[in-house]
Amino acid sequence: RPTWRGLIKADVDEAIEQAKTEKQFFSFLREKGYTIKIGADITLRPPGKERGMKLLRNFGAEYAQEAIRRRILAQTGQRPQQKIRTAQVPSRIQVPGNKKSSKKIGGLRGLYLHYCYFLGIFPKNRNETAPSQVPLLLREDLLKLNTISKETRLLCRHQIDTAEQL
Repeated sequence: RPTWRGLIKADVDEAIEQAKTEKQFFSFLREKGYTIKIGADITLRPPGKERGMKLLRNFGAEYAQEAIRRRILAQTGQRPQQKIRTAQVPSRIQVPGNKKSSKKIGGLRGLYLHYCYFLGIFPKNRNETAPSQVPLLLREDLLKLNTISKETRLLCRHQIDTAEQL
């Protein structure tokens, strides 16, 4: 008769074999009903049990988080990579004038501009695509974005900053 320890080890090995990424590994274990806690060691709590089991402590060094990551990558043919975050280089936009003499846009107009940049409506000068190239589901959203863009231009052109001015 298999023990809980043997069942957990079998489930972890099966999840490692099926997974192509570390995220998939944890996802497979969650699908089996395990509760996962990641700290210095990975702790798995089987369904119906009150206490969890630390993989490294109970099964050895090949069940440490880094070792599991290496095993997953080895079967997919990839090499383990260091966690290096590369900063995205922001694109530069030239604006006439200088920063010291420019006035900060605030109020309703500034908020509107902020959301337009946030939603990706601005910056201008991007390639236009023909309406037939845009998927049907996105056309309605793009029409809404174009309306917001026109409203923003109107607010900026007439320097409308407050609801009273509007």
